[in-house]
Amino acid sequence: MRGEARPKTDQRRGYQWQTRIDLRRSGGTAAVDGLQIATLIVNLSRLAELLTVDIEHEETQAGVRDLSDPTYPVLAQSLRARRDNIRATIAMLENLRTPKASALDTTEREVA
Repeated sequence: MRGEARPKTDQRRGYQWQTRIDLRRSGGTAAVDGLQIATLIVNLSRLAELLTVDIEHEETQAGVRDLSDPTYPVLAQSLRARRDNIRATIAMLENLRTPKASALDTTEREVA
């Protein structure tokens, strides 16, 4: 089951996203790995956008947008935490996809 795409359905929305990547696996080409990471980033970005819409809906429904308000919806708090974790994951994946400038400098020095 490693590296396979498997359909996952979010029952609330009825949409599907298909990506399951085992980043620990060895083998494969850099191009394939890069494509898989890019696909995962796109899917996670879409999910983060949907969570933002759900958060706004909950805030509107409750009439509370202030996080420090004790009546702020618990569901919106949970969705915010999930969205923030997804954004952190996206940032980590983008770092994997784009090599750091310092890493390139080190490689160039080793070659010279």
